[in-house]
Amino acid sequence: MTIKFSMNITADDVSSVEYALSSLGDTIMSVDIDAEAGTVTVTTSASAEEVEEALRTTGKDVRLAD
Repeated sequence: MTIKFSMNITADDVSSVEYALSSLGDTIMSVDIDAEAGTVTVTTSASAEEVEEALRTTGKDVRLAD
């Protein structure tokens, strides 16, 4: 499934987002981070809750995008 999140991130936060998602291992198929728009789109076999929990480890606000 593909899940889109809104996050308050900058270009400097991209590596921390990638690192946070790496904790989900092989469940992540692809990641698209748009720091300018403040979105992270993840294609994964993990649940939205699991992905959101991993993203929260960045210390940034995270929510499902509309």
